[in-house]
Amino acid sequence: MARLIIVSGASGAGKSFLLKELKNIHNLKAVTLRKMTTRTHRNDDEKIKNENGSLDLILNCSQEALQSCDYTYYYCGHHYGFKKKDIDNIVAKGNSPVVIVADCSTVEIIKKDYANALVLYVQNVLSGEDLKNVLIKERDPIEIDERMKRQQESFEDYVRHVEKKIFDYLDFYTDKAKGGIYLSEPNKELIQLYDQKDYPRGIFPRSCFYTTKYKRYSVWGFVFNRKGELLLHQRSDAKATIDNRGLWDKSIGGHVNILDKSSLQTAKSELIEELFLPNDIDTKHLRADLGHIVNFGDWNIAKRGEMQFKEAFDSLTKNDWIIFGATGDSGDPISISRISDRRFHFSEDNVKYRKTIFMSDVYFFIAPEGYIDTHEQMKELVKLSEKTGAASDHKLISIGNLRDWINKEKEKDTEKEVFTDDLLYINVELIPLLEKFSEFIKLIFF
Repeated sequence: MARLIIVSGASGAGKSFLLKELKNIHNLKAVTLRKMTTRTHRNDDEKIKNENGSLDLILNCSQEALQSCDYTYYYCGHHYGFKKKDIDNIVAKGNSPVVIVADCSTVEIIKKDYANALVLYVQNVLSGEDLKNVLIKERDPIEIDERMKRQQESFEDYVRHVEKKIFDYLDFYTDKAKGGIYLSEPNKELIQLYDQKDYPRGIFPRSCFYTTKYKRYSVWGFVFNRKGELLLHQRSDAKATIDNRGLWDKSIGGHVNILDKSSLQTAKSELIEELFLPNDIDTKHLRADLGHIVNFGDWNIAKRGEMQFKEAFDSLTKNDWIIFGATGDSGDPISISRISDRRFHFSEDNVKYRKTIFMSDVYFFIAPEGYIDTHEQMKELVKLSEKTGAASDHKLISIGNLRDWINKEKEKDTEKEVFTDDLLYINVELIPLLEKFSEFIKLIFF
């Protein structure tokens, strides 16, 4: 659809460059609308003309000529103007007229006549000495101090008009129902965004990922004791918890922090944070007898037999944890990409499901002997987690009993009120793998 496109912004910010790029978009059919101006020739006019194919100005116009224009403005000592009929003629031919307007009040007037006009504001990403250095390097034809002054005045003009909602790009990115969901606020958690092909697309606030357009990178951790039992945790049932409140879930899980070098680092951190294990790096809760979380690589029995692991485990201290990366039948590391239904408690009588996409690397942990081998030991280990409300409860369970428990709830059609969507998926897709790992633990330690 042909429409007027207005490019506004700071002096020297790149409006002419944007004009050129818009013309290169074939489907847009952008045509530069030339303005009349009282300005005379400037040293960089030829450069702009050569780069863009033409100059968007008709120079050396008289005041009388500009009086015939429907839209005029005064900028940096010169008058500029253009006619409404020139806009309409271009649109009538199915093209999109593009015009630079360096005055926000004039943009506001034009928007009243062309409500569907697209307004793009260009602001220089540099400021201060950084901007000065670039202007000097590029040999800007305008005096440096004058260019800096224009930058400041242009931005102040922009700020005065922000609330009038004439800038489409800005409106889109401040509206929480549109692009505003990607705006971050101070002290809010930031995570990496990935597209449908698993390519990273930027860093955004965690709150924006309740969507199926983009993925968030996470880890799933399954913590076993030396009897081969799996640790489950029940998510907090506090009213402040909205996401999956009170549902039973896998042992641990969390987003890959943007500062983490790998998901392995995230998995170790989540073990410490969610179980409130003492560690002098990841938590304030110190205890001298905590050992290391020792990485034994991928768990692949086809490549390394049980006895090899048994010999390797003999070198551990009594307080060391064991971590493995889970692998599939092919021997490749498991990374699950799926749409997850999150159960949201907006209020006691308002419970809804929201979809989001995760891609999750899977890890196995084996706790040191005597840490969670009994119910009492387990409760002692996680008491701080439960006391602070990070989790409501924990449970040790065999893989067979977990499968039976979920199936019984399914018979009553209550499984979504008891288990997270992740755990229901795990019961279908990963139970055989969890059973194999549980048997591996029993073989090694008993």
